[in-house]
Amino acid sequence: VCDPLHGIRAAHRRYLHLCRALFKCSRYIWFRSCATRSRYIRCMGNPGVAIDGNPLLLERQVCFALAVANRSVLKIYRRLLEPLGLTHPQYLVMLALWEHDRLSVKEIGALLQLDSATLSPLLKRLEANGLIRRRRCDEDERSVDVCLTDAGRALRDRALEIPGQVVAALNVSLDDLAELHAVLTKVNAAALRAGGA
Repeated sequence: VCDPLHGIRAAHRRYLHLCRALFKCSRYIWFRSCATRSRYIRCMGNPGVAIDGNPLLLERQVCFALAVANRSVLKIYRRLLEPLGLTHPQYLVMLALWEHDRLSVKEIGALLQLDSATLSPLLKRLEANGLIRRRRCDEDERSVDVCLTDAGRALRDRALEIPGQVVAALNVSLDDLAELHAVLTKVNAAALRAGGA
């Protein structure tokens, strides 16, 4: 069936695409005219914090410092955790359970800031290794509880040496590490707030 309005609708769609393109272009031109080399200004949303000098130097990027430090520190953890048969993400799950003994999957995800798609394989592997048990909560069958096995509890005794070994490998004072921990916790909380804004 011939649609007499087909041509009008098609022209209208092309017009909308053109309007969107012009809007994006105008925002880009505005940004180029307002930005200077000595200031970083986000072109979308509210202007960012003014930063003196070149804000794009690699050595000045917080994201870069966090990424390389994360890789370096996790390399130490991998070496130390290998004799325990744990990966670092599995170690974090075990830390949460050694502290609380029994947690729901949802509670573990909240503590570690992991979604279920990431957490489920970790729990499955730990259960296969005989370190944890999973079972439906009696009060709420939709919830799954995770608890330590005897082997999981026994592994804690061997893991007690890990934090001290990490500190020794880093050769950084406990005061510096405590300060770093406080700063990273603050940055993480700010990033979570910004991500939810």
